[in-house]
Amino acid sequence: MIFLKGYATTKETKNNIVSAGPSEFLRLVKNAEYVFTSSFHGLAFSIIYEKQVFASFVKNAGRARSLLSLLGIEDRLLPTKGPIPTGCGNIDYSVVSKRLMSTKEKSIDYLLQI
Repeated sequence: MIFLKGYATTKETKNNIVSAGPSEFLRLVKNAEYVFTSSFHGLAFSIIYEKQVFASFVKNAGRARSLLSLLGIEDRLLPTKGPIPTGCGNIDYSVVSKRLMSTKEKSIDYLLQI
């Protein structure tokens, strides 16, 4: 398991990465089996790469809540310092991908109308 912190710390270990550039960040998410994140970008890229993901935010959870609700996976937003639910199944990305594609199409149509 790899932990990519959302803030700088002074201690870096094999499994605790305190900073990553854009390429390394994307590689870490893309190659992960599970992602636990407190970053909206970590959440968004986890969905793009169809990863099993949980997110938790100390503040500013609105965007994440909105995205997860739109995709029907609200249960992936955990309370701050809350436990990871047991017995939580995998995300069915066949359903999520359809919802995401529909949302993208609506967004593109909207932008083309401006």
